[in-house]
Amino acid sequence: MRPPTPRAAVRRLPGYWKQIRQLQTYGYLVVTSAEMARRVGVSPSHVRDDLRALGIGTDSRKGYPVDQMEQQLFQLLGIGRGFTAVMLGTESLGIALAANKLFADCGIRLTAVINSEALRKDSDLLLALKQSLPDAGADIAIINDRRFASPACCRCMEDSGITGVWNLTDQEITPSEAYGLAVENLCLGNSLSALAYGLSKQRENRQKKSRLKEQNAMDTSRRRRGQGRPAREMLRTPPRRSPGDNHYG
Repeated sequence: MRPPTPRAAVRRLPGYWKQIRQLQTYGYLVVTSAEMARRVGVSPSHVRDDLRALGIGTDSRKGYPVDQMEQQLFQLLGIGRGFTAVMLGTESLGIALAANKLFADCGIRLTAVINSEALRKDSDLLLALKQSLPDAGADIAIINDRRFASPACCRCMEDSGITGVWNLTDQEITPSEAYGLAVENLCLGNSLSALAYGLSKQRENRQKKSRLKEQNAMDTSRRRRGQGRPAREMLRTPPRRSPGDNHYG
């Protein structure tokens, strides 16, 4: 039995898929781990470890057959399995995604949208799920209203045949609250905070380089000024004595 695939490798999987599709259009027959690493932005060893964990083998001297790798990634991503999804909530982000070709690119068909604007109580949310989900016959619930991210709603989704949740809200669903559902918490706020952290570190590094550059320029200027004033240096140096001079104090 193969051990579970590392989560980091799973997150890089769409990047490998995108690049392998591009390589196909360029007419590549084989791609090396070094070339794939350059395109994805990781080290060659990461590529080899990821693909080995995903069950994609290779001849280390020749590389990865592009067509074979494309088929394997296609199966791993489940693009051809005809998954269906239902949108829970009508917030602007989810509606914008519903109109995007993202779902078609991932092989997922959106079958229904549950409008939550008129649902004020938790009991109303649960009733709407119980009435709508069985008819939708969806595999994936896309949570677009944080009220649907409650444990009670997750339990209702699981009872209605939902097997996966794509959570677009800031209300994270933990494994203990998911009732066996496969959950992907998008957490845009966390992603934006991570970006802000990266920008902050980048700015700090630039400021350090700028200060170091200024310091080097000042040191160079001081050295040049010192070389341009030999008289001062001569005053600091004691006069040389000839061998015949005797000084006894």
